[in-house]
Amino acid sequence: MAGDDERRKDQELPTMEEILAKVKELPPLPGVVHRVVPMIQDPEVEIRELAKVLSTDQALTARILKLANSAFYGFPRRISTVMDAIVLLGLRTLKGLIYAIALYDYYDKPTPGYGMKRGDLWRHALATGVAARTVASDIRRLDPEEAFVCGLLHDIGKTVLETYVIEAFEQIYTKVVEDGKTFAEAEREVLGFDHAELGAKVVEQWNLPEVFSQAILHLYRPLEAPEEFRLMAAVVHLANHASLALGIGMAVDGTSGGLDPGVLELIGKDEGYLSDLLDRLQASLSDLEELAVMEAA
Repeated sequence: MAGDDERRKDQELPTMEEILAKVKELPPLPGVVHRVVPMIQDPEVEIRELAKVLSTDQALTARILKLANSAFYGFPRRISTVMDAIVLLGLRTLKGLIYAIALYDYYDKPTPGYGMKRGDLWRHALATGVAARTVASDIRRLDPEEAFVCGLLHDIGKTVLETYVIEAFEQIYTKVVEDGKTFAEAEREVLGFDHAELGAKVVEQWNLPEVFSQAILHLYRPLEAPEEFRLMAAVVHLANHASLALGIGMAVDGTSGGLDPGVLELIGKDEGYLSDLLDRLQASLSDLEELAVMEAA
């Protein structure tokens, strides 16, 4: 243990406590998100009141309309008002879209510690969210929009940890290349924890539902999640695998360890399902790309 401490000091690697302190510096989700999401979850919400609250944030409104009119949603006519978007999208889809818009600014930046250019991490998070939604819809045992948000959030820890990965990159990368470790395993050995563990703490700090933090925490070991969250963790694990299999977000940490063999059994699917899922995601990549360009027109 003393040798590890000396090596950390010599290489000026941060301690676990120092990295976790960075979580407190991450900006909170926009206030409008915390106002709107409870409204959406209220079965008696007044649509006009919801539209009024959303309209107080012009940037959010512009992005909602831009994305609602994208090919991804495929509505036959132009959506020109927030009210139209609420009615046509539905409240559950709207909630997922609002989370996506809020998270965009966290993800849409370079993450050199993970070998990603600006936009790469966001596209991976978005593709994982869409894949998770697809799987949840297929198995009909989870809320697809909740799965979508879990998928969006799964790599949020990288937005904090990547600053430190740069400093420890050589040591982590050596473990990946020479020792055959996954990037998450190498992070745990060098830094004391991985980006999934840190991401779970970020989500806890944001006071988001526990299903989100548990799915992130057990991203690489979904079958170890508490029983009530295990299925969601498995779905996000599969979605992350599918996204990486298509090369979306495949950077230096692309070695995620592969698909846990127990996941398909847990969700009630066979290996043929994975091939079908990849085919469907591949077919939607152009629409996903349009959705990924979040800047308002």
